Amino acid sequence: MSEYGLLVQIALTAVLILIGLGFSVAFIRWLVRSLRVEADQLHTLRLANHGNAVCQYHLSVKTTAPNLKFTLFSDGIPLAPVFEEIEEEVVEERAVVKEDAKKASSVSAVNTSAQSATKTEAPNTDGALKAGKDVSVKSGVLANLLGTLGSILPGSLGASMKGAAGSARKVQSTSAKAVQAPKSAQRKMDSMKKSGGRLGVKAEDAPVGGVGKPKAGGRRTSNKREQAEFSRPMRDVVKTIKRTVEKIGVVQTVDLNPGENLFLTLEISKQSKRYPSGSFGYSLESLPVPLNKRLGNAPLAVKSGVVHFETIARWRYWMPGLSVTFYLLLLAVLAYYLLLFIWA
Repeated sequence: MSEYGLLVQIALTAVLILIGLGFSVAFIRWLVRSLRVEADQLHTLRLANHGNAVCQYHLSVKTTAPNLKFTLFSDGIPLAPVFEEIEEEVVEERAVVKEDAKKASSVSAVNTSAQSATKTEAPNTDGALKAGKDVSVKSGVLANLLGTLGSILPGSLGASMKGAAGSARKVQSTSAKAVQAPKSAQRKMDSMKKSGGRLGVKAEDAPVGGVGKPKAGGRRTSNKREQAEFSRPMRDVVKTIKRTVEKIGVVQTVDLNPGENLFLTLEISKQSKRYPSGSFGYSLESLPVPLNKRLGNAPLAVKSGVVHFETIARWRYWMPGLSVTFYLLLLAVLAYYLLLFIWA
């Protein structure tokens, strides 16, 4: 086979594939559209403003029929939904700072000069301690894992793993020291407080003329310190917010002047795969809403209607899928024989 013949075969194959794809897409769309079961019904409605004010109408359809969908159109365009503003209560949790003053026991001391009382606030180290413990634990796990891998892997790769394990051990050691530092400092402070208490008792109980005798000009005072303890309890706070939501199943028309008419189309279709069979009633509710809010709303108008659907055989719902499947099989067989003819 010459090179020219091979190029011709490739070109014919490409043209055949392109023509087959284009024709198949168009034919399948036409086939599905033709065999699809469509029993939607259209009812024409006339809406008239018999009042003396410009109004906008809010429409909704109520029915007890199963699996029916109602859609209102004006000049082929679906009517816009209605939105309303509602208020709802939302419960939020807020932290409330509460101060409880507790009087500590009086402490006797010898004051030689006037001193101002200073108040120190202990920082909250619970979060830092927890973070330090987590870093220490994770560093230990990482060091064990890297050490195990370093012992398994040979050569320079194993040595690098062991070096990384040593670095992780150092991080673990540093984290452990940082976690233990506040505890050791707290123990030292407790020891200093106990020593100060013992010294205060000795100075108070020492006899006159002894070592604990106060100096001349000195005075004994009793200072009562108030230690403030702060707590942050959580309290539920109810907050009212406004939201704009869509009213389900309610649509609105354009503004109608007094005496003006508006023709609408009510489309009744199915919500599930199949249409129900039989006659079903529905009611169209119309609420006039004047643009001038001071006039208030007019009474609700209700109009009833009936829709009837014939019984449709089940096999008609299967026809689009079966037809497309049969066409694809036929197309595959035809393509096989055409390619066989071209490349034979």
